[in-house]
Amino acid sequence: MNSSTVTDPSSDSILNQPAFRIELAAIILCLIAVGANGWILLTALVAKVRKTYFARTERILLTLTLVEFNWMISVVFFSFIDTDDGSTISFLLNKLRAAIQTICLCLVFLCNIFLAMQRLFLVQRQTDDETSIWFVFAAAALAVPTISLVSLVAAAPLGSNQTISVIFGVVLFATTVGVGVGVAVMYARTFRVSMNLLQNCLAAADAQVYSATRNHSARNVVIQGNLTDLRADTQIKQAHQALARLRIEHALLRNCTIMCAAILVSYAPLAVQQAIAPWWMGSVGDQYWLAAIAKLFVSMDGAVTPLSVLYFNREIRYVAMLKAIHE
Repeated sequence: MNSSTVTDPSSDSILNQPAFRIELAAIILCLIAVGANGWILLTALVAKVRKTYFARTERILLTLTLVEFNWMISVVFFSFIDTDDGSTISFLLNKLRAAIQTICLCLVFLCNIFLAMQRLFLVQRQTDDETSIWFVFAAAALAVPTISLVSLVAAAPLGSNQTISVIFGVVLFATTVGVGVGVAVMYARTFRVSMNLLQNCLAAADAQVYSATRNHSARNVVIQGNLTDLRADTQIKQAHQALARLRIEHALLRNCTIMCAAILVSYAPLAVQQAIAPWWMGSVGDQYWLAAIAKLFVSMDGAVTPLSVLYFNREIRYVAMLKAIHE
């Protein structure tokens, strides 16, 4: 039930096999991810000590970074442990690995759901107090497949079990698809709301600029002074500020969509590999290939996540830059 437990039987020439090289590249990416995520977490801790305030979006991103940090550590740790000798210790270690990585995967999904929800609530101008209950509902909903998957891992007997493997693969695949569809629906809703607000803002801006220009032209003939100019400039400035704010929100929506899509794509190979593993009729070497590719995609997400957090979030990026300068 875990991609990293699949081994190629032709171990005598494993160093020359492309699949092994892919897995080696995945381990290297995991090491890079551990360092990058750890640095962001350390930066956030220093900022917290300095009483820097993080909004809900920043807190979600930092939680995602923490989950990725722990996941990558577990991948690296278990990659250097032989868990394929058939002993009871290896069996328990495989259970522990599968449980840790399953929980981390579900937490990554939950963080992405939270990001999509938070973006929608921000565009709808809803406060944190008004929307907190929805985050509780989302966590409770995802807890059902998470508990199911962990329970299947715990119930797996020594050796292979076709029934448990099939159920595990189906539940994991369904969870991945469900999260992907749910996040896509929320971002589509956010996009529509954002576009409507943008169009309304454009219309209001044009009306205010036209009104301010007419008032300025008419009154300037009678009134000599700066009062009319000041009012006209204020109206124009307010309209442009509102328009700029919505354009920024639209850019943030695009950025969050890109980041969320990248994360979901990273875990799609893992979900597919786990879903087809119990039914696989090909060679063990081909299954090893699929497991290595799935592991590589997961490792890529672990390395890309800290870069995405820094690129898409100005507050965390600002704190990180200050820390780097002071060092």
